[in-house]
Amino acid sequence: MRHGPALAPVNTMLARKYMIRHLVSVAVLLVITAIPAATQTTFNSAEIAKKVSPAVVTIIVHSESGQVTGSGFLISPDGKIITSLHVVRSTGRGSVELANGDIFDSFTVRAIDERRDLAILQIPGFDLPVAELGNSNEVPPGEPVLFVGSPRGLQGTITVGVISAIRELPEGFKVIQTGAAANPGNSGGPLLNGRGQVVGVLGFKLTDSAGLNFAVPINYARGMLNNLSESLSLAVVGKPPGNGSAPGRVIQRLSDLKTLAVASLGTT
Repeated sequence: MRHGPALAPVNTMLARKYMIRHLVSVAVLLVITAIPAATQTTFNSAEIAKKVSPAVVTIIVHSESGQVTGSGFLISPDGKIITSLHVVRSTGRGSVELANGDIFDSFTVRAIDERRDLAILQIPGFDLPVAELGNSNEVPPGEPVLFVGSPRGLQGTITVGVISAIRELPEGFKVIQTGAAANPGNSGGPLLNGRGQVVGVLGFKLTDSAGLNFAVPINYARGMLNNLSESLSLAVVGKPPGNGSAPGRVIQRLSDLKTLAVASLGTT
Protein backbone atom coordinates (compact mmCIF):
# COMPACT_ATOMS: atom_id res chain seq x y z
CA MET A 1 0.00 0.00 0.00
CA ARG A 2 1.34 3.43 -0.97
CA HIS A 3 0.81 6.37 1.39
CA GLY A 4 3.22 8.98 0.01
CA PRO A 5 0.80 11.20 -1.94
CA ALA A 6 -1.53 11.62 1.07
CA LEU A 7 1.09 13.73 2.90
CA ALA A 8 1.09 16.58 0.35
CA PRO A 9 -2.09 18.35 1.62
CA VAL A 10 -0.75 18.28 5.18
CA ASN A 11 2.53 19.91 4.14
CA THR A 12 0.65 22.54 2.14
CA MET A 13 -1.57 23.32 5.14
CA LEU A 14 1.42 23.73 7.45
CA ALA A 15 3.13 26.02 4.96
CA ARG A 16 0.02 28.20 4.72
CA LYS A 17 -0.25 28.42 8.52
CA TYR A 18 3.39 29.41 8.78
CA MET A 19 2.98 32.07 6.08
CA ILE A 20 -0.12 33.54 7.77
CA ARG A 21 1.65 33.70 11.14
CA HIS A 22 4.65 35.40 9.54
CA LEU A 23 2.50 37.97 7.76
CA VAL A 24 0.58 38.75 10.97
CA SER A 25 3.85 39.19 12.89
CA VAL A 26 5.18 41.56 10.23
CA ALA A 27 1.93 43.56 10.23
CA VAL A 28 1.97 43.92 14.03
CA LEU A 29 5.60 45.02 13.95
CA LEU A 30 4.84 47.66 11.31
CA VAL A 31 1.94 49.00 13.34
CA ILE A 32 4.01 49.20 16.53
CA THR A 33 6.91 50.97 14.85
CA ALA A 34 4.56 53.39 13.08
CA ILE A 35 2.85 54.60 16.30
CA PRO A 36 5.70 56.81 17.58
CA ALA A 37 6.16 58.46 14.19
CA ALA A 38 2.43 59.21 13.99
CA THR A 39 2.27 60.72 17.45
CA GLN A 40 5.34 62.92 17.16
CA THR A 41 4.72 66.68 16.97
CA THR A 42 6.77 68.46 14.32
CA PHE A 43 7.99 71.88 15.45
CA ASN A 44 6.89 74.24 12.70
CA SER A 45 7.71 77.77 13.84
CA ALA A 46 5.91 79.37 10.89
CA GLU A 47 2.65 77.56 11.63
CA ILE A 48 2.93 78.28 15.36
CA ALA A 49 3.51 81.97 14.72
CA LYS A 50 0.59 82.10 12.28
CA LYS A 51 -1.67 80.48 14.87
CA VAL A 52 -0.73 82.59 17.89
CA SER A 53 0.45 85.98 16.58
CA PRO A 54 -3.08 87.42 16.21
CA ALA A 55 -3.58 86.98 19.98
CA VAL A 56 -0.31 88.70 21.01
CA VAL A 57 -0.68 92.37 22.00
CA THR A 58 1.56 95.35 22.64
CA ILE A 59 1.02 97.14 25.94
CA ILE A 60 2.00 100.80 26.14
CA VAL A 61 1.92 102.53 29.51
CA HIS A 62 2.80 106.07 30.51
CA SER A 63 4.41 106.87 33.83
CA GLU A 64 6.41 109.67 35.40
CA SER A 65 9.61 108.19 33.99
CA GLY A 66 8.25 108.04 30.43
CA GLN A 67 6.72 105.48 28.10
CA VAL A 68 7.01 101.78 28.81
CA THR A 69 6.34 99.10 26.20
CA GLY A 70 5.71 95.44 26.90
CA SER A 71 3.88 92.43 25.51
CA GLY A 72 0.92 90.32 26.51
CA PHE A 73 -1.52 87.84 25.03
CA LEU A 74 -5.30 87.47 24.86
CA ILE A 75 -6.80 84.48 26.64
CA SER A 76 -10.53 85.18 26.18
CA PRO A 77 -12.68 86.61 23.38
CA ASP A 78 -13.94 89.35 25.72
CA GLY A 79 -10.46 90.83 26.20
CA LYS A 80 -8.64 89.24 29.14
CA ILE A 81 -4.86 89.58 28.78
CA ILE A 82 -1.98 87.94 30.63
CA THR A 83 1.25 89.90 31.00
CA SER A 84 4.05 90.61 33.48
CA LEU A 85 3.17 92.79 36.47
CA HIS A 86 6.22 95.02 36.06
CA VAL A 87 4.96 96.04 32.60
CA VAL A 88 1.94 97.85 34.09
CA ARG A 89 3.29 98.69 37.53
CA SER A 90 3.44 102.34 38.55
CA THR A 91 1.61 103.71 35.55
CA GLY A 92 -0.94 106.47 35.34
CA ARG A 93 -2.58 105.30 32.12
CA GLY A 94 -2.00 102.86 29.32
CA SER A 95 -3.25 101.41 26.05
CA VAL A 96 -3.28 98.06 24.28
CA GLU A 97 -2.59 97.56 20.59
CA LEU A 98 -3.78 94.37 18.94
CA ALA A 99 -1.90 92.57 16.19
CA ASN A 100 -4.41 93.85 13.61
CA GLY A 101 -3.68 97.46 14.57
CA ASP A 102 -6.77 98.10 16.72
CA ILE A 103 -5.98 100.22 19.78
CA PHE A 104 -7.80 100.22 23.11
CA ASP A 105 -7.03 103.45 24.96
CA SER A 106 -7.47 101.98 28.43
CA PHE A 107 -7.43 98.73 30.35
CA THR A 108 -8.27 97.55 33.85
CA VAL A 109 -6.20 95.30 36.09
CA ARG A 110 -8.23 92.24 37.12
CA ALA A 111 -5.64 90.30 39.11
CA ILE A 112 -2.00 90.47 40.17
CA ASP A 113 0.55 88.07 41.63
CA GLU A 114 3.36 90.05 43.27
CA ARG A 115 5.48 87.01 44.03
CA ARG A 116 5.51 85.67 40.48
CA ASP A 117 5.31 89.03 38.69
CA LEU A 118 2.07 88.28 36.82
CA ALA A 119 -0.96 90.41 35.96
CA ILE A 120 -4.29 89.86 34.22
CA LEU A 121 -5.69 92.86 32.36
CA GLN A 122 -9.05 93.51 30.73
CA ILE A 123 -9.97 95.48 27.63
CA PRO A 124 -13.57 95.90 26.39
CA GLY A 125 -13.25 93.41 23.57
CA PHE A 126 -15.59 91.09 21.71
CA ASP A 127 -14.83 88.00 19.60
CA LEU A 128 -11.10 88.57 19.87
CA PRO A 129 -8.47 85.95 18.89
CA VAL A 130 -7.10 83.99 21.82
CA ALA A 131 -3.97 82.00 22.63
CA GLU A 132 -4.41 78.43 23.82
CA LEU A 133 -2.98 77.72 27.28
CA GLY A 134 -0.86 74.60 27.72
CA ASN A 135 0.30 72.71 30.81
CA SER A 136 3.65 74.01 32.04
CA ASN A 137 4.08 70.91 34.22
CA GLU A 138 4.66 68.97 30.99
CA VAL A 139 7.54 71.09 29.66
CA PRO A 140 10.77 69.03 29.58
CA PRO A 141 14.29 70.45 29.11
CA GLY A 142 15.32 70.18 25.48
CA GLU A 143 11.86 70.86 24.06
CA PRO A 144 11.85 73.49 21.28
CA VAL A 145 9.94 76.68 22.11
CA LEU A 146 9.10 80.01 20.52
CA PHE A 147 8.64 83.61 21.73
CA VAL A 148 6.27 86.12 20.14
CA GLY A 149 6.40 89.71 21.35
CA SER A 150 7.25 93.36 20.74
CA PRO A 151 10.95 93.87 21.54
CA ARG A 152 11.88 97.54 21.22
CA GLY A 153 8.32 98.09 20.05
CA LEU A 154 8.75 95.82 17.00
CA GLN A 155 5.40 94.07 17.10
CA GLY A 156 5.13 90.42 16.04
CA THR A 157 8.81 89.55 16.47
CA ILE A 158 9.45 85.78 16.64
CA THR A 159 12.45 83.96 18.12
CA VAL A 160 13.08 80.24 18.53
CA GLY A 161 15.07 78.22 21.09
CA VAL A 162 14.79 75.31 23.50
CA ILE A 163 13.94 74.81 27.16
CA SER A 164 17.32 74.88 28.91
CA ALA A 165 16.15 74.00 32.43
CA ILE A 166 13.42 74.37 35.03
CA ARG A 167 14.73 76.39 38.00
CA GLU A 168 13.29 76.36 41.52
CA LEU A 169 13.56 79.73 43.28
CA PRO A 170 13.79 79.98 47.08
CA GLU A 171 10.76 82.29 47.03
CA GLY A 172 8.63 79.22 46.41
CA PHE A 173 8.05 79.03 42.68
CA LYS A 174 9.68 77.83 39.48
CA VAL A 175 10.91 79.59 36.35
CA ILE A 176 11.53 78.19 32.88
CA GLN A 177 15.02 78.90 31.53
CA THR A 178 15.27 79.13 27.74
CA GLY A 179 17.79 80.10 25.11
CA ALA A 180 15.19 81.74 22.85
CA ALA A 181 16.28 85.34 22.30
CA ALA A 182 14.44 88.10 24.17
CA ASN A 183 14.87 91.86 24.42
CA PRO A 184 13.25 94.80 26.20
CA GLY A 185 9.59 94.94 25.20
CA ASN A 186 9.26 91.13 25.04
CA SER A 187 8.32 90.98 28.69
CA GLY A 188 4.87 89.60 29.31
CA GLY A 189 4.79 87.80 25.96
CA PRO A 190 4.01 84.10 25.51
CA LEU A 191 6.48 81.22 25.50
CA LEU A 192 4.99 78.60 23.15
CA ASN A 193 5.50 74.86 22.78
CA GLY A 194 5.42 72.86 19.54
CA ARG A 195 1.61 72.69 19.60
CA GLY A 196 1.29 76.46 19.72
CA GLN A 197 0.20 76.44 23.36
CA VAL A 198 1.37 79.01 25.90
CA VAL A 199 3.54 77.36 28.55
CA GLY A 200 5.19 80.46 30.06
CA VAL A 201 5.13 84.24 30.42
CA LEU A 202 8.45 85.90 29.59
CA GLY A 203 9.78 87.92 32.49
CA PHE A 204 13.55 88.28 32.88
CA LYS A 205 16.95 87.89 31.29
CA LEU A 206 20.57 88.06 32.38
CA THR A 207 22.24 91.25 31.25
CA ASP A 208 25.75 89.80 31.07
CA SER A 209 24.91 86.59 29.19
CA ALA A 210 23.26 85.85 25.85
CA GLY A 211 20.58 83.20 25.67
CA LEU A 212 19.71 83.14 29.38
CA ASN A 213 16.06 84.17 29.59
CA PHE A 214 13.40 83.20 32.10
CA ALA A 215 9.64 82.72 31.85
CA VAL A 216 7.07 82.17 34.59
CA PRO A 217 5.13 78.90 34.08
CA ILE A 218 1.64 79.49 32.72
CA ASN A 219 0.01 77.28 35.34
CA TYR A 220 0.54 80.03 37.92
CA ALA A 221 -1.53 82.37 35.75
CA ARG A 222 -4.19 79.69 35.32
CA GLY A 223 -4.79 79.76 39.07
CA MET A 224 -5.28 83.54 39.00
CA LEU A 225 -8.23 83.19 36.63
CA ASN A 226 -10.28 81.78 39.50
CA ASN A 227 -9.85 84.92 41.60
CA LEU A 228 -10.51 87.92 39.36
CA SER A 229 -11.60 91.31 40.70
CA GLU A 230 -13.78 93.78 38.85
CA SER A 231 -10.94 96.29 38.82
CA LEU A 232 -7.73 96.91 40.75
CA SER A 233 -6.44 100.47 40.95
CA LEU A 234 -3.01 101.00 39.45
CA ALA A 235 -2.22 102.92 42.61
CA VAL A 236 -2.74 99.66 44.51
CA VAL A 237 -0.36 97.91 42.14
CA GLY A 238 2.13 100.61 43.07
CA LYS A 239 5.91 100.55 43.05
CA PRO A 240 7.96 97.73 44.57
CA PRO A 241 9.80 98.48 47.81
CA GLY A 242 13.44 99.51 47.75
CA ASN A 243 14.75 101.60 44.89
CA GLY A 244 11.27 101.81 43.32
CA SER A 245 12.18 100.15 40.04
CA ALA A 246 11.15 96.80 38.65
CA PRO A 247 14.73 95.78 37.70
CA GLY A 248 15.83 96.16 41.33
CA ARG A 249 13.15 93.74 42.42
CA VAL A 250 14.22 91.24 39.78
CA ILE A 251 17.84 91.34 40.93
CA GLN A 252 16.72 90.44 44.43
CA ARG A 253 14.50 87.57 43.28
CA LEU A 254 16.99 85.90 40.98
CA SER A 255 20.11 86.38 43.08
CA ASP A 256 20.17 82.70 44.04
CA LEU A 257 20.74 81.77 40.39
CA LYS A 258 24.34 82.97 40.96
CA THR A 259 24.04 85.73 38.38
CA LEU A 260 26.09 88.89 38.22
CA ALA A 261 23.30 91.07 36.84
CA VAL A 262 19.66 90.63 36.01
CA ALA A 263 17.38 93.02 34.11
CA SER A 264 13.68 93.38 33.58
CA LEU A 265 12.51 93.02 30.00
CA GLY A 266 9.66 95.46 30.43
CA THR A 267 10.87 98.78 29.07
CA THR A 268 12.13 100.22 25.82
